[in-house]
Amino acid sequence: MITFQTPANLVIQRDETDRAVLPISGTCDLLVSSMYIKLVPVKEGWGTEVDVTLPVSAGKFSGTVTAKKGWYNLIAADEKGETQTQKIGVGDVFLVSGHSIASNNGKGYPADLPIGERVITLDFDNAAVSDLYNQKLDPSYIQYKFVPVSLRSQVAIGSDPQHWGNMAHQLSEKFNCPVLVINVAYGGSNLEMWEKGIRGQKYGYFDNPDGPRADGQVFNWEKPMPWGTQKQVLEKIISKTGIRAVLSHHGENDKQRTPEQVAGYYKTLIETTRQYAPDVPWLINRASVCGRKQDGSILYLTEVRQAQELTIKNVPKCYAGPDYDADLNQLKPGADEILNLSAADRYDDLHLNVAGLRKASTLWANSINSQMALLTPYVPVKPATQTNTKPDTLAVPPNPKKDKDYTVEIAVALLGVITFLIVALRKE
Repeated sequence: MITFQTPANLVIQRDETDRAVLPISGTCDLLVSSMYIKLVPVKEGWGTEVDVTLPVSAGKFSGTVTAKKGWYNLIAADEKGETQTQKIGVGDVFLVSGHSIASNNGKGYPADLPIGERVITLDFDNAAVSDLYNQKLDPSYIQYKFVPVSLRSQVAIGSDPQHWGNMAHQLSEKFNCPVLVINVAYGGSNLEMWEKGIRGQKYGYFDNPDGPRADGQVFNWEKPMPWGTQKQVLEKIISKTGIRAVLSHHGENDKQRTPEQVAGYYKTLIETTRQYAPDVPWLINRASVCGRKQDGSILYLTEVRQAQELTIKNVPKCYAGPDYDADLNQLKPGADEILNLSAADRYDDLHLNVAGLRKASTLWANSINSQMALLTPYVPVKPATQTNTKPDTLAVPPNPKKDKDYTVEIAVALLGVITFLIVALRKE
């Protein structure tokens, strides 16, 4: 029986040449000597077919396949005629970081928006294990397993697909590849908590660092939460899949701090993330709406907005994501088709309702689409260099044993033989 050890629905980040190295491994009958591996696009036009033969030793096969971007049926076949199939892909990987606007806001999601089979997330059952995980930060809950968002109707480790599932769907349609999206945002968190968690400094819920935690409160500096979850995903998942970019929505919970303070927290989070995924780009959402003033007008946290802009300006490879503040409350009646968010798109003058999430999915997709050329991916295992003259041909790096110049070694050997003969003749 053929069994894959490579997880089903795995998506590996494509590089600048639209290729990735897919790890293929599994077990089979002890009498099998080789395993034929073939990648076949799930649908016509969803990839480029490729095959390879892997050696088998003691009932185990392991190797790699370099494939172009696509969504594939991974087929393994042995000489006995037995086969096994599962899905695997080469595409884009995104990590969502932030607070409640980026995670579950508790007011539903646009369930009618399409989310195709090429949109993948972690196999983490939010309803079943989320509370247990938050209490213990047990790394065993985050496993190297994946599931289609459409099947589980959620984007782990948040709650429901919200706009991230449809955003990923739009990207998969645009770039014709699968998209893996993982959400590590935590509602109620602020950047100071993330930064202190990284530094191992004590913190609690906002302004009560030494007070008792409320029921269900997950922010715990000893764990630390919420940074601990992002760290585990980076270590256990992104280190193997690679990543295109971090999609970040932080800031509104950092009010009453200076722009420089908040930007400093942001910088620490970004630079620490890059210790696990070197040079990973960040898309920084601009948003500062936080309720209303006493006169009924919208409250903008200008210091938060300035911190977001400072981060984009001063931290390398940070780019402007969507602008949730753009033209707020200035839309004319009946102009809801315009993507700019209005006051009607926030159910509490802060969090997005279903209508707002519907817009946000396209705002994020458009932002990524327009800046994709800037988002140089982090790829843990790079495929062989692609030539410019033959785009379908891989230029394999030279084999040092095969291509080495042995002129010097031959000359030394001949000299040794000659010396030996001279010494032998003199003795005679």
